[in-house]
Amino acid sequence: MKELNKVETEWVGLTPDPFIHFGFVYIITCSKTRMKYIGRKNLHRWSKGKKVGLSNWKKYKSSSKSLHKDMKKHGLNCFTFEIIQLCKTRGGLTYAEVNLQHKKDVLTKRKRNGDRVYYNGQIGAIKFIPKEY
Repeated sequence: MKELNKVETEWVGLTPDPFIHFGFVYIITCSKTRMKYIGRKNLHRWSKGKKVGLSNWKKYKSSSKSLHKDMKKHGLNCFTFEIIQLCKTRGGLTYAEVNLQHKKDVLTKRKRNGDRVYYNGQIGAIKFIPKEY
């Protein structure tokens, strides 16, 4: 495995330990739009159920296409990348992400002007925003 301190990272908040943690839940915030994204990241790469090395977590910027579009538009310096929860198991990581997304109401929460608060377009593979909202 690579040494942890060899790669610079923009992540702030909690510090994961790949020897203890499976992954982390994070929040990315845009300072220009005030929009946020809640997601998760594994600390290791896996192949056929076996750990094969560290993931790209230190350089990771989310898999959200709409978030990446704004990162390109506004520049990375307008975004904060914060690790908010560390998890020791795959199940714990999945639960922590989905639980927080539900609690924060990422699919339907709106600002007073009607704009969405979160970039998230799905929770736990549910890929829709209810029409009622």
